[in-house]
Amino acid sequence: MSQDKHPALTRSGPSEKRLLLSTSDILEGGQKVYITDEKTGETKWCKTRILAHKEIIDEIRTPEPSNTLCYTIHRPTRGWYIHVHDRSSESSIPLALAPNPLADRDKSDADCELIIQLPLRRTSKGKQRGGERVNGGLKEQDEWSFPPTPPIRSPPRRTANVPGSASTSQTSSPVIQKHTDPLRSPSPPPSSTSISQLAPPPSIPPILTIPMIFAPLPVPVLPQKQPVFSRAYASGFLRVLANTLFNPPRRSFSLSVRAPDASISDSEPIPTPVIESGPGGGGTMVPVLTYTDTTPVLAVSKMTGVLSIDLRTFRSVLEEDTRRVSQDIEHENEGEEDVGLLVATALAYLDFLADRETIPKLLGIYSCSKWRLISSSAPSSLEHSPF
Repeated sequence: MSQDKHPALTRSGPSEKRLLLSTSDILEGGQKVYITDEKTGETKWCKTRILAHKEIIDEIRTPEPSNTLCYTIHRPTRGWYIHVHDRSSESSIPLALAPNPLADRDKSDADCELIIQLPLRRTSKGKQRGGERVNGGLKEQDEWSFPPTPPIRSPPRRTANVPGSASTSQTSSPVIQKHTDPLRSPSPPPSSTSISQLAPPPSIPPILTIPMIFAPLPVPVLPQKQPVFSRAYASGFLRVLANTLFNPPRRSFSLSVRAPDASISDSEPIPTPVIESGPGGGGTMVPVLTYTDTTPVLAVSKMTGVLSIDLRTFRSVLEEDTRRVSQDIEHENEGEEDVGLLVATALAYLDFLADRETIPKLLGIYSCSKWRLISSSAPSSLEHSPF
């Protein structure tokens, strides 16, 4: 990617952050995933899994002694959804990983593409402006908006019905019937002008998001050689074993975002719907995060990999889209929060790919073992059958 084509993607600062992913041995107990900084060797996060009543929850925490819960990944025991929760902020909205509706169905990995809507955070300056506006409105409302409190009127006294005083009871009975209803108020209702003077509630600004796409990386094609024992290779178990050894799991992937188009001027507004402005609606997809699987072929219970995050491209794309969408929002992506959110979504997508690789192999082994049982119980005359 050249800088002349995308001039917005030029910024000083660290250009790349590399994190190492490793898992503990499943024989040691509950499997844990460790995220370590490649430069310093410091463990940033640790992912553990717990089982709830109807969900599978992955907790991403900081290492001990702090052991602070940062993110959680939620998946159901029945059905399908993937939600990532940011536990650092109480008002955060769950980040959902959903199938990409604009994926090219001609690709073999089209069903593996997932889209996320990354929310744009606001700076403290914007929050202070909103707070001043709300506090000012409440102050004016307290001083001028509310009408004066009406005086409290005591209910009329009841007169005893004395024989011979029929006229008194007849004259007082309508008054008693008029004020015995607790839903009626003797004071007049407030005028419409006082209600119209009330300040309207402060409007809640919409949450702006930027669509990003997870997609598996293509595996390099290796020349396949014909096996020496073709009859042995034809058996199902050896075929599954050969595919497992010589075709490792495809768990390398990338997270891409649409780069801002330099031909669009700053004065032209950006269309807000995802179908028009999201991935697939035009523009070049730029990889922001890349995961390279480095797990050995013969490894059974361990997994290793490298997470590469292009910080310069990530921050530049977010700031450019934020500036063009709204001039009042200033995005700040300088801290560790955005990197942690990307890592949490990457771990969720990695589990998604691992599940897709595990289920077909289990079904293949089951079908092969079932076929061997059927063939062993069949008559010997079927062995010479051409079918």
